[in-house]
Amino acid sequence: MSFQKLQQKIVAAGKIAFPAIRAQHPDEQFYFFGLYTSGSYSYVTPTCSTYQGLQAVVEAYQKEAYFAAMPKDELVKSLKWSPCDSPLHTEGEDYFEELDAELLFIDEELDRLYSGKPDEKEVDAFVHQIENCLIQAMKELDAAGVFGTPAERAQITLGIMMGDQSTEDRIRFVKALNSPDLAAQFVLDHADL
Repeated sequence: MSFQKLQQKIVAAGKIAFPAIRAQHPDEQFYFFGLYTSGSYSYVTPTCSTYQGLQAVVEAYQKEAYFAAMPKDELVKSLKWSPCDSPLHTEGEDYFEELDAELLFIDEELDRLYSGKPDEKEVDAFVHQIENCLIQAMKELDAAGVFGTPAERAQITLGIMMGDQSTEDRIRFVKALNSPDLAAQFVLDHADL
């Protein structure tokens, strides 16, 4: 298993997927681009969010009885960083299908590492390699200008999201990929969530 090869494949897929997503939504203002995966890293897919998509989701939720009494600003805050609620979540995932062989290996290796009496240091080292691969791929895509012009990028947060992810992990990834100002705003947006 080569994490360098996986990183190269993520970058290659991202260089096609993210610009294609942007081109399909020319009138929308993006505020988030990221990679989405599971805790077992069995898949990686693009995820992104726009203010227009957020507004549409908020309006849809407000029509549901359970959310009808929730103040709009609270609903916006709770949905803004929920990748699975974004209308653009997993758009462009077909470009990432070439990662399947490497990701299957990661899933199998994690199963092996966790079986029996796991060596926590070995597990942590392997997970660190996976996370570093994802971070470096996003940094490489960012350096290539995939997420927009410098002025656009200054308004867009990058991240790595997962299901059942702690706020601390989300913040750690955002801090690794963004300016201190964007990271500080992300932390502020997560206060009291």
